[in-house]
Amino acid sequence: MKPATWSSVDPLASEIERNCPEIWASVGTGQTAFNFYAPGPNGDAVLIGVYENETVWTDIVGIGPEISAKLAVELAKIGIDLDTEMQWCFWKQNGVRIKLGVVDPVEIAGAVRKVLDGQ
Repeated sequence: MKPATWSSVDPLASEIERNCPEIWASVGTGQTAFNFYAPGPNGDAVLIGVYENETVWTDIVGIGPEISAKLAVELAKIGIDLDTEMQWCFWKQNGVRIKLGVVDPVEIAGAVRKVLDGQ
């Protein structure tokens, strides 16, 4: 039997579960490895998606303009750019797509908590 392997999504999943119980997660399909869902105006939508190559994205249209605008503000505070003019958007730093392993899961969960609390 092979030992369990560590994934860069594990720390984020743990922090989201601890801080944001209204967010639910699922294993992705196709290129997406893991998705975190939040209530949107038309049902649950991908707030944080993680591709197999660890790039991170958000379904801007799905989560709606209010949540996406708040998320963009909170992510900007920790150096992550989110283009709310897109239908969906990769998270970026200095114009480059970021990989999940280079962001702090505690900061991400904190930003999501603030968005959900409406701060």
